[in-house]
Amino acid sequence: MSKKVVLFIIVMLSLVGSVQAGLCWSAGSGDWATGSNWDVGTKPVAGDQALVLWDHTIAITGQEQVSTLNLGYVANGTLNVAAGGSLTASTIHVGQTDEGNLEVGTMNVNGTVTTNTLYVAFERNNGRGVLNVNNGGLVTVNEGFYMSTANTTEVDAFARINLNGNGSIISNWGGVGGIAVQMQSVYAHIDIEGGYMRFNGDQRGQIQAYINDGRLTGYDGAGTVNADFDGTYTFVTAIPEPATMMLLGLGGLLLRRKMA
Repeated sequence: MSKKVVLFIIVMLSLVGSVQAGLCWSAGSGDWATGSNWDVGTKPVAGDQALVLWDHTIAITGQEQVSTLNLGYVANGTLNVAAGGSLTASTIHVGQTDEGNLEVGTMNVNGTVTTNTLYVAFERNNGRGVLNVNNGGLVTVNEGFYMSTANTTEVDAFARINLNGNGSIISNWGGVGGIAVQMQSVYAHIDIEGGYMRFNGDQRGQIQAYINDGRLTGYDGAGTVNADFDGTYTFVTAIPEPATMMLLGLGGLLLRRKMA
């Protein structure tokens, strides 16, 4: 897709959004706080709508705020939230791809992300989105938590969440009898390798359904996923199978010997 067409789509997107919100799209890769990395010459702030595209990768190392964030809208876009960095947003779209295109939105979280609503490859038939929460990173969702689009027929579409190295997600959406996360198609998948997911209320029934149909796995299917309710929250974790644990232990031993 040509840049002229993409720019036209972006302008249309801004017109249907809040007239009070400033629209900023990435002009290059680099730090969020560097003005030259944005078309308007200054970084997006609270109340703005930010789009990361053109195959750019933006890094957050400080504390940032924005109204709406779009990653991978009509062109690939990646956001890295470093350890110690944080992002607060009203709405985040990871992989809101325009119909007919197969660009990917990616968010890698080693720091902290807080949002009211999180969409991963949602609202577009060909959406492709990846959320990686790594090494103690934390994503908190206060309202809606959606993955993939229910009516998609595009085999290349996908919504993927990976929890690695104690990366965790807390969803405050739902409550008793509510919804933990809407995984609306077979193209949605969550894999846990360390860390946990926490949901309001008793969500064991919905979580077990996702485990049964293969959309929620541990260690890429080589582990066991557990959902436990403590009377207030449902905690979802994964335990590697014995063979996997042996390999992990062997790998750690070899690394220690190499470093010695």
